[in-house]
Amino acid sequence: MSSLNADPSPLVADSSQEIPIDQLLRSNGLLFDPFVMLEASADPHLSSYFIGHEAFSVAWGDWNSVIFAPAGGGKTALRSRVVQACWVGQETNRPFPITYIPAYTKWGHVTPSREKHIEAITQSGAAYLLLALTHRPHWFLRLGEIEKSAIYKALAWNLPGPIQRYLEPCQRTNSLEPLRAKFSPIELPPDPPDSKILSEFFHSFDASQTNEQRPAALERWNILLDTMLNILKFPGIYIQLDGLDATQEMVDAPQLAAEFFNTLIPFLQDWNTQRIYLKNYIPVETQEPLQKNLPELVQRSQITTIEWTPPLLAEMVRRRIYVASEGIYGSLGPLSSPDIRDLEIELAKTVFPLPREMLILTRRVFAQIIERNGQNPKITNADIEAAIQWYQGNTPYNAPQAC
Repeated sequence: MSSLNADPSPLVADSSQEIPIDQLLRSNGLLFDPFVMLEASADPHLSSYFIGHEAFSVAWGDWNSVIFAPAGGGKTALRSRVVQACWVGQETNRPFPITYIPAYTKWGHVTPSREKHIEAITQSGAAYLLLALTHRPHWFLRLGEIEKSAIYKALAWNLPGPIQRYLEPCQRTNSLEPLRAKFSPIELPPDPPDSKILSEFFHSFDASQTNEQRPAALERWNILLDTMLNILKFPGIYIQLDGLDATQEMVDAPQLAAEFFNTLIPFLQDWNTQRIYLKNYIPVETQEPLQKNLPELVQRSQITTIEWTPPLLAEMVRRRIYVASEGIYGSLGPLSSPDIRDLEIELAKTVFPLPREMLILTRRVFAQIIERNGQNPKITNADIEAAIQWYQGNTPYNAPQAC
């Protein structure tokens, strides 16, 4: 089975000029290149870039959600924003996020059984629970021994490997970095604990061993749910499904999305009763077959399509400049010649309206500065015109002309 990424754009910007562009941006006052990472899940700064988008109001809430968008259209960034909203604060008063990325390579196909769905969601849920507990160890330390033992069992039975495989490297260094490295940077909880309470957590967790036989997948899932909802008392669980288009097979045949969901839909009614909600970030190509073949999913969900207007794309660039300059700049203006106005809007009106396309064109503007090899490090009108011409000659989309 092919697992090639279907997006016609690369996941990382062209690296042939990466060092010069990085040096150019630093000479202009930016601490890093905020346009080089085209794959949202790999960008460690993504949570700092968030801008207001109406799709968040559909994704965040006690209901099932279906969010459609094309590749590079912001699905993963929106998922990240929901995860970070779940991590706000130091208490368990927000929903618990479980990211569900289909294990196509492991399965060898794109139509998992009921048991395969549950197994994958349970393993991911246990991994994120361990991540959460290590970052908020007081949740565990304040419990009684019976509750601590139940949590340990839920993790030991559901993690894809022994608990100590995850924790021993952290214990040796009294640091969470070995564990954090196993997760996408966009989903890491903020504010790791200090070394003293982390050491106390490791000591307490070590004492709670279990040798009981591992139950079947559905029972293990229910045990994990009991741990999160009744022991730790999260108000709900958001299962966030992303990566549906991570295989060429699904891209070539969008109708397979309905078959993927067929064995998952029967869980929805019971899950919603238990305060478990399915958040689906789905390729826009699957919209028609899903709505036609899965009416139950449609009827039980709030639905939206992520759409990007020029003002939103322009704000995305401004926000990245602001973060990369640590608040010194709020736009491309200070990096441009004095006669240039509203450059972000001009670029946003040129690109096919997707965040990834906006990043490609914006970075190309800086590549043009290097290509002309001039002494002026500021953006000129000639750089803008050359970048737009390059973009329109290289984009796989039928981009409109700049306004």
